[in-house]
Amino acid sequence: MIFLLLLFSLKLEVGNTASPLPGSLQLALTYLKLKPEEIHFRTDYEETDVFRLKIINDLLLQPLNTTGYLEYSKNAVFQSYSLNSLLSFLTYQLSPSIPSPPSSSQLLNSSILPPSLSNNTLAKFSEDVINILLNLQINLKEACASLSAGERDSLQQWLLTILLESDEKTEDLFIQDKIQQESDLRAQDLLKLVEKIDRSKIQNTGLALSSILDSLLSDIKRFDLSTKIKSYSVAEVEGPVYYFEESKGLSVIIGGLKKNIYHRNFDFILDLGGDDIYLNQPGSNHGLSHSIGITIDLSGSDTYLSQKPFSLGCGFFGIGVLYDFTGNDTYRAGHFSLGCGLLGIGILLDGGGDDQYDSDILSQGAGAWGIGILKDLSGNDQYQSHLHSQGFGYVAGLGLLEDRQGHDHYQIQPKYVDEIRYDDHFESLSQGFGLGLRPYASGGIGLLIDSAGNDTYIADIYGQGAAYWFALGGLLDLEGNDQYLCYQYAQGAGIHIALGALLDQSGNDRYLSKGVSQGCGHDLSFGILLDKQGNDFYEAEDLSQGAGNANGIGILMDQQGGDFYRVKNPVNTQGYGENRRLGPSIGIFIDSGKGEDQYLGRGKNNFIWKESYIGIGMDH
Repeated sequence: MIFLLLLFSLKLEVGNTASPLPGSLQLALTYLKLKPEEIHFRTDYEETDVFRLKIINDLLLQPLNTTGYLEYSKNAVFQSYSLNSLLSFLTYQLSPSIPSPPSSSQLLNSSILPPSLSNNTLAKFSEDVINILLNLQINLKEACASLSAGERDSLQQWLLTILLESDEKTEDLFIQDKIQQESDLRAQDLLKLVEKIDRSKIQNTGLALSSILDSLLSDIKRFDLSTKIKSYSVAEVEGPVYYFEESKGLSVIIGGLKKNIYHRNFDFILDLGGDDIYLNQPGSNHGLSHSIGITIDLSGSDTYLSQKPFSLGCGFFGIGVLYDFTGNDTYRAGHFSLGCGLLGIGILLDGGGDDQYDSDILSQGAGAWGIGILKDLSGNDQYQSHLHSQGFGYVAGLGLLEDRQGHDHYQIQPKYVDEIRYDDHFESLSQGFGLGLRPYASGGIGLLIDSAGNDTYIADIYGQGAAYWFALGGLLDLEGNDQYLCYQYAQGAGIHIALGALLDQSGNDRYLSKGVSQGCGHDLSFGILLDKQGNDFYEAEDLSQGAGNANGIGILMDQQGGDFYRVKNPVNTQGYGENRRLGPSIGIFIDSGKGEDQYLGRGKNNFIWKESYIGIGMDH
């Protein structure tokens, strides 16, 4: 088909993530007189910038492999039984071209071994921890060696200005234009400075640290907590302290088995038990360049409270790790927290319990020029944030939120008004969302993976397996009767040269949205909603449920169950494609289950319809 050459490009293999097309999708393409290899976009609409991820380009050239890639990623995450293996996989997604990472012994002095509690005194353990942190900090400093002190300060200031929502609002168009011009210039200057940073060295330092932590965590589990140890008195710490040392500019503290309250920051905290309260910035590098912060809490229902930015598992120009083994915990923080990697690596691991997570911008598994991870192994958890959170990937970044078990509630609360479109709706850009800095820098990868439970997902504008500007967003839910509520640009939506996917494997689910959702590709983008099992309910108003717009490709596939589909505007939904600009848009709607389906819209049970230019609906 000659006109496809205007829109699509040559085929490129996406590693080993490709999988055979479902027969129903192959049949739909046959009706449309299309071959699978014809379904791909060109990647040269914009000049490729240095931050473009290879996997984004590969999937734009083979968008039908998007769901296969996400399932491959899910399997890799599940099979990562150590922190090092998980971080290794995520690092590879960001920088597939870098060589194999050096080993811990290559990054550290070869005479230094992982610290041990079982075989050493606490003094020797503390000394080993400090020496390891000092060695790793050398690598972090080398990564930023090309930046002057003034450039580093400017970079930090500009990053915060671009990433944080401004409270200054104006209706004066002249002032708005001036603000936008200044912002554009600042963004270009920022990117030039970021290019000077050796991000692969930061990633490799994180891999070395994760290997050491894996060994340390295994050793801690064998540590005899009943050992009688001298109690220390430490300023700004309430409760029993088993050991404390400050040496070479670093601090190590070991809290006792009873309740502790921490008011000041430490570089390394190991708390052995008790219902503790953290009023500092645990598990982060406290916003200090080239530093590392680690907090490990072994037991207790703990409370983490920090409204300062860069806290609770945040790495900003450095690395932060917070690991809470057990207990019903509360995490409350501000910006850049709860598993945030901003030009660094930030990790929050929670081993179990019914937990509550509250934060603001760039949090709960968020990465920008870095990697952010929030991993919760079990419990009925509550996740609440405001923007750029819950599996969010910004430029050259990857954010992962993984929840293994429990009935969970994910909500992006309204705070930042979406002024471009509405005065009564709010930006979310969360829950498996990838975002670029248009038009200067391609986006990253945002992933939210929930394994089990009856879960609820609530957002407003942009979210739930969606992406914007050369980015990838994915939400994967494997079990349970789930509810998805989002207003626009959501639930498997690609916007402006991007790829978005929502995959639900089983359960009786409800999908509610207004538009540009539920399998929608808008402006040279790919969006897909794939539901594999269950009696599901879908409701939208327009440009949804398998809709392609402005040279996009949108697919909704429901593979099993008796389902109900409702749309307000049947003209551009349920298998809608149009022809304008560079050529066609493609919309595909497929219900291939044997259940009795109901429609309020274009579709019909046991019927095939093809009414728009290059769109099709199939119920069979």
